[in-house]
Amino acid sequence: MSNRREFVVQSAAAASTLAFPLVAGAQPAPVKVGVLHPVTGALAYSGQQCRAGALMAIEDINKAGGIKSLGGARIEALLADAQSQPQAGAAEVEKLNEAGVSAVVGAFASTICLATTQAAAKYNLPHIVDVGVADQIVQRGLKNTFRFGPGYKAVADLAMVNLKVLNAIAKSPARTVMIIHEESLFGTGTANLLARELPGFGFEVKEVIKHANPTRDFNNIVLRMKAVNPDILIPANYYNEYALLVRTMQQQKVVPKAIYSVLGGAASSYKFVKEFPDAAERHHRLQPLVQPQGPAGPGAQEARRSAEAVLQL
Repeated sequence: MSNRREFVVQSAAAASTLAFPLVAGAQPAPVKVGVLHPVTGALAYSGQQCRAGALMAIEDINKAGGIKSLGGARIEALLADAQSQPQAGAAEVEKLNEAGVSAVVGAFASTICLATTQAAAKYNLPHIVDVGVADQIVQRGLKNTFRFGPGYKAVADLAMVNLKVLNAIAKSPARTVMIIHEESLFGTGTANLLARELPGFGFEVKEVIKHANPTRDFNNIVLRMKAVNPDILIPANYYNEYALLVRTMQQQKVVPKAIYSVLGGAASSYKFVKEFPDAAERHHRLQPLVQPQGPAGPGAQEARRSAEAVLQL
């Protein structure tokens, strides 16, 4: 009886405590989320787009009433800059943790994500990877690490299957491939996968060329491409280098049968198509996309207009 009475008293006290904020109309404390991207340095353009997308999503959630399961708590974004460097990204995680964030979203590039997820793991701080495609990021057994999309192994596998299908539909005009990739984890990992597996799909990999990131001159690489004369070019690099590579190809009149971009940084960019429409011709792009549910109604159109304005597309 004593235990039961104790339970009833304690339960009533707990219930009154839980109910108090609702009666008083108190606003739940905001949930702090770190938004971490490389918004300066070589990867600034893509990092700024990632940041803008995260802030648009947070704004939508807050406008819709916040986090319902937390009584309508709003999300408060704490912005951080990885400066296009893994060490800087890891240092920013330390600052975000000290600032009391509940989670971190970011950090675009695979090499940065590898460092920031490891830094967050020290505090068991949830880290949601938005882009970083290197499979090592989510294969280290870190319980705090999650990723929105597939890694480069899944993407490369699908890319090769689709390339074989496209080539067959076109009566198999393409037999040789050249891969040009940036030097970090993303580009090197993607290129290695493709170079190893493409022969099994009937394509000869003539050459694989690595370039520094950033690179400001592709003339020598394009001259080599002209000499090798591949049927298909597969680039795996970030926006600035991708755009410069294909513009240099255009200037030197190097025109392969196709440019097949596997996670390439400019092929799906409205900015690239808008600024360099001629250079964007003959591109095929494979990139995992999140498809919206249901028909594209007025809400979807409004979201598109908002994104175009924010991202200056």
